[in-house]
Amino acid sequence: MRIIAIVGARPQFIKSAMLNIAVRERQFAGTDIQLDLLHTGQHYDHQMSEVFFRNMNIPEPKWRLNRTESIQEMSDGIQWVLEHERPDYALVLGNANSTLAGALAAEKAGVPLIYVEAGLRSHKADSIEEYNRVETDKRAALLFCPTHQAMENLKKEGCKGRIFFAGDMLYDAALTYGRLSILNSQLLDNLQLAGKRYYLATLHRAETTDNPAELESVLMALMQLDTPVIMPLHPRTRKALDANPGLMMMMRRSSSVQLIPSQDYTDMSMLEKCAALIITDSGGVQKEAYFYHKPCIVVREETEYMETIEAGWSVLTGTNTRRILEAVKNPPVGEHYQEVFGDGHAADTIVETMLSI
Repeated sequence: MRIIAIVGARPQFIKSAMLNIAVRERQFAGTDIQLDLLHTGQHYDHQMSEVFFRNMNIPEPKWRLNRTESIQEMSDGIQWVLEHERPDYALVLGNANSTLAGALAAEKAGVPLIYVEAGLRSHKADSIEEYNRVETDKRAALLFCPTHQAMENLKKEGCKGRIFFAGDMLYDAALTYGRLSILNSQLLDNLQLAGKRYYLATLHRAETTDNPAELESVLMALMQLDTPVIMPLHPRTRKALDANPGLMMMMRRSSSVQLIPSQDYTDMSMLEKCAALIITDSGGVQKEAYFYHKPCIVVREETEYMETIEAGWSVLTGTNTRRILEAVKNPPVGEHYQEVFGDGHAADTIVETMLSI
């Protein structure tokens, strides 16, 4: 069996690392399975791309497309590869533009599609990520869901593909690589944060960064906090701040917020594990906060991971400054923790299922 996995964004690199481990274990046992990576070029910043391949021992992609976030340009390049290589399956992950580009290309090339992290819904119709998810679900032959709610979503929508519960490979990564962060990360020492209380903040979604008023509203909340806030800058956020010199100057002068570059998986895991509180618009970081039992303020009005809200570990505030500050004063405190994202063996489940079909 030959699979071409299409990756292009940070969460996809992390998940592909887990798939790679599962595939290699079966190759060592004599199973005829091959996993090749195609990098769409969506995330090409070194700290958002190459560092993950080195940090997580991910094999070099066999194909690399030109740097672009255009779904059409990525899809055309992926289609060319699929038509020339004719793999048994094309595999896509997550909800990035690379995901939908891969789904469209597989459909045009006539290659069966595997969708990992299928069925998630935020129910926000104008969300780019929601559109990518829904359209990819429609085109997949095999759909691997990270939660049981995701499975129910697909069943209610009458999804035509074969649906499986697998769990979430980010949870696999947290259990596998996240443990190594304690041994391998010196970031807290470098930031002079070892043993100190701090908050972690991340912003990257287009709805936040591309709307100056929304972005400023969140940042104004961060700058009013008494506890130090560490904020790794996503390239999109950095670009938005560069376009707003006044806001950037306020951030750099802030006594609360410390801007740092985007971090590799090991250092980001350490930041998450040791933070007193996490403030984010990222679905992935929201999940990782849950994995590490950290209270999380989600600066959105909706989330595809309602399980973390219902369990009491996360709260939705939107981008409103006052609501964020109130949530920081009264953070969510989860009383119960359930493994709603699987048992930490999602990659094994996915590979075994593929081989059994």
